[in-house]
Amino acid sequence: MSRKSNDTIVPRNGHTLMVGIAARISGCQNQKEMSLDDQVDSAKEEIKDLYDGPVEYCVIETVGKGERLDRPELEQIEAAYRSQEYDFFVFDDLSRLIRGGEAARLLGVGVDNGTRSLCFDDGIDTADSTWEEDALNA
Repeated sequence: MSRKSNDTIVPRNGHTLMVGIAARISGCQNQKEMSLDDQVDSAKEEIKDLYDGPVEYCVIETVGKGERLDRPELEQIEAAYRSQEYDFFVFDDLSRLIRGGEAARLLGVGVDNGTRSLCFDDGIDTADSTWEEDALNA
């Protein structure tokens, strides 16, 4: 995954980096909701490594099975991309949220609207030329 230096990251609003974070757990009996917090904390640490200025976060958390494509959190993420307010959208693991062609389509909405997406566990960064192939393989 690409790691661009801090000097190449400029908030689109000129002062505060706007970052969306998506976190999901399936809610299975052995899974603790605390892992949602772990995903959010991990995303914030990764952003802190990339940018040391002011950051505002919008977190979208969900608990539930990931098979359905009409889930409200997917609509929220797409709306966030289309708002053109976010500099980054961060996923701990994109494949936990959505897979295959739909994953590539969703990240493509971000690319089309100027939002860079980072998917740390999957090694996806839409600043890389291979992001689409990477998303399809996640």
